[in-house]
Amino acid sequence: MARRAFGVLDLVDLFRRWQAGDSPRRIAEGLGLSRNTAREYVRAAEAAGIAREAVLTPEEWATFVRERFPETASSVARAVWWTELEGYRDEIVERLGENRVTTVWERMRADGKVLASLSTFRRYVRAQIPQAVDPQRVVVHGVECEPGELAEVDFGRLGKWTDPVTGKKCLLHAFIMVLVFSRHTFVQPVLSMDKEVWLSCHLRR
Repeated sequence: MARRAFGVLDLVDLFRRWQAGDSPRRIAEGLGLSRNTAREYVRAAEAAGIAREAVLTPEEWATFVRERFPETASSVARAVWWTELEGYRDEIVERLGENRVTTVWERMRADGKVLASLSTFRRYVRAQIPQAVDPQRVVVHGVECEPGELAEVDFGRLGKWTDPVTGKKCLLHAFIMVLVFSRHTFVQPVLSMDKEVWLSCHLRR
């Protein structure tokens, strides 16, 4: 399989995910590349003397990427993915008529139609079909239900947190439940996202 062609902003996204504590596996899943490729990019940053704890701004990462990976500044890398997305242009436009860009990307990626990262997908839409994301054209269908009948549940990432007792840094997540009828929201900070935490958060709610 050919190595995925990355642009500057794609790699900036990769390195910022790494700084935020994401593992090579999570980075690979989020950007649509192999774990080995993700590890190679991370090793390049480490070899350049950049520690994971050294927080760089997006501009500083972009400078590093252009110097270390000059090929990413080429329009050729971008064209590889835009050519692929152009083949689904009509479908993307149709889906954007009823969904947000992120939702369209997630569903097409799940269908195996899109391999490009979300950031690349967003840039393609903004540049090639900006009229498709006019907020006035997006129709959001609500769900009709009785009080207490339905809730929307998910986990989200809050970022790095330092335990005041141990001084250890770790990733802090959030369990989020939204009651569909009232839109009342319950948020519980958690340190993991396993089944036990999932169930205990439901009980606390």
